[in-house]
Amino acid sequence: MFENYGLKDAVLAVWRYKKAILLFALILSILSSIVVCCIPLKQDPMVLGVDFMQDDTETVTIREAREQFYLEYLGDDSSLTSANIASMYLSTFDTTSCNQFVSEYIYSRMSKEEIIDKLDLPYGPESMTLDYFRQFMNASTGAGGAEMIMAVRAVDPDFASLVVKAYHCWIEELISRGNGQVNITILDQSVSATDIPPTTEQTISEEKGVAWGSVTVLFFMIGVLLGCVIAIGIRFFNPTLNRKSDIENMGLTVLGEISR
Repeated sequence: MFENYGLKDAVLAVWRYKKAILLFALILSILSSIVVCCIPLKQDPMVLGVDFMQDDTETVTIREAREQFYLEYLGDDSSLTSANIASMYLSTFDTTSCNQFVSEYIYSRMSKEEIIDKLDLPYGPESMTLDYFRQFMNASTGAGGAEMIMAVRAVDPDFASLVVKAYHCWIEELISRGNGQVNITILDQSVSATDIPPTTEQTISEEKGVAWGSVTVLFFMIGVLLGCVIAIGIRFFNPTLNRKSDIENMGLTVLGEISR
């Protein structure tokens, strides 16, 4: 009987269930508005994607160790430039050899237990994988491409400085492997402090800057649309015979018809 289902049936379904559709849309818009505009959600501060322990009422001071230097290529290869060298060195930061070098350098000066204690980490030494320190390093090339900027953020300044120093030594290792044809000129070395405020509570509406009225209207429209789809679905799968042709398609004879 479904082959005769058409636009008229869809319109009739929506009209038949119009009150239920409007009630459904109204309830959906009210509940959604309450969730979006009234229920607070905790917003935890992010520090370069690195997690740190913080009390909800305590301000945490994050130390940033930063180093900026210029790489000057001294070789005779015309296909290489200082900018190319900087990009090549930067791309090695994600390699296994770099991770191995950095890990060995840091662990020779600060044990895993000391790192966990300094950073107040919630896990043990077994969680510190070979590429563990890469997450702290934020490196990029500066103006002209020949400058490299390395920055590490952590709650402990000694740890942050040590990670920067480890990657600096890795750059020097790469230079020595290339017969020392690159010169490093330090432009800036510093350690700064940034206060991270306690965990705050914001609603989704406050975070996204969305007005309560806009949220209500949006979800009301969504509710109407969804209600129409449900009504049409109910009408479509309703086994009731709606037409004379539906009966005839079942091989039955219609004896009479009462018009509306």
